[in-house]
Amino acid sequence: MRRIDLKVGNECNNNCLFCGQKKSGEPIVTKNPDELKREIIKAKEEGCNIITLTGGEPTIFKHLIDLAEFAKSCSFDIIQIQTNGRMLSNPKFARRLISAGINEFCFSIHGSNEDTHDKLTQSPGSFRQAIEGMKNVSKENCRIITNTVITKDNNLELPKVAELLVHNGTAQIQFAYPQPRGNASINFRLVMEKMSSLVPSIYKAIEICDKAEVGVMLESIPSCIVMKDKDYSAENIMPSTKVVGIGKGCEDYKEVRASGKVKRDECSNCLFNDICEGVWIEYINAFGWDEFIPVKDKLSLEGE
Repeated sequence: MRRIDLKVGNECNNNCLFCGQKKSGEPIVTKNPDELKREIIKAKEEGCNIITLTGGEPTIFKHLIDLAEFAKSCSFDIIQIQTNGRMLSNPKFARRLISAGINEFCFSIHGSNEDTHDKLTQSPGSFRQAIEGMKNVSKENCRIITNTVITKDNNLELPKVAELLVHNGTAQIQFAYPQPRGNASINFRLVMEKMSSLVPSIYKAIEICDKAEVGVMLESIPSCIVMKDKDYSAENIMPSTKVVGIGKGCEDYKEVRASGKVKRDECSNCLFNDICEGVWIEYINAFGWDEFIPVKDKLSLEGE
């Protein structure tokens, strides 16, 4: 499976405290639809069979319907949209997207309730709209996956988030540690939690997902922190992906993810060294290396 991650612009109708894409107040950039179509054609010629339309928030991109129809005409197996889900609270709009060709929806859900989610998105009503959007898509029998960025505010809610998403028909759930870029770099101390303190909530959330037979993966959390016999690392589950960003050329998603991450010499002795990308340098500067202990053998694995 090969995928192209196509960013249509950086405009968004949320202003998430942890956003790693854009800082508040930065200029709005919208890509030319003809340029995007050329990238779609090129990706298909290179053998991509999955396309992800993302941003910013792609549902407020005025050429989205046309772009989805074009991707459909190019016979991609999966046409996914990564969205905060707010616009999909309108059932008519949701059906238009599905008719245009979108057959997989990745919703961003960052809390188990309105108070937490709306605080993190800095957008009142965004939780209600996102959940309503999920319900509208579910009625049309489209595949739903989700992403939840883990913060100080929602850490203890992760099991409840898992229950909420399982209840609303999610096929795959991702929990992601914030990328210290954009708003997240400005709000670092406000949103970043030590990874070791996340483990109890993550274990409970994984248990809920596994019991429901719902896929679950963790992004940017090294396996030496969450030690399980099964590999939940998103980095090792995601398909090969080419990213077409804003104001830059095409990049390999693995290289984009790993950029800015570091390891120390002791990591070379870890059981997970070959599959681990390391830790954000900003995280190490703030919290240090003490919690990252190399795993010497499978007998060291805990948490089951």
